[in-house]
Amino acid sequence: ILDLKERKLIWTDLSLTRDLTYDNTIEANQKGMILVGKALTNLVKPNLYDLFRLHIEARGELVQEIE
Repeated sequence: ILDLKERKLIWTDLSLTRDLTYDNTIEANQKGMILVGKALTNLVKPNLYDLFRLHIEARGELVQEIE
């Protein structure tokens, strides 16, 4: 998604159909594309630092040096 106002590219990798070999086009999925586009551009996402911190808190511990 190109956000021209914010001058950003929002990477999305989505499929709106179950059968990827048939009719997976923007024209065939226009309503879904509009809804998903609005949802993804308004979604609040963590930055990578916060994402890694959440992962550490959930699954492990932060270390200062590799042993």
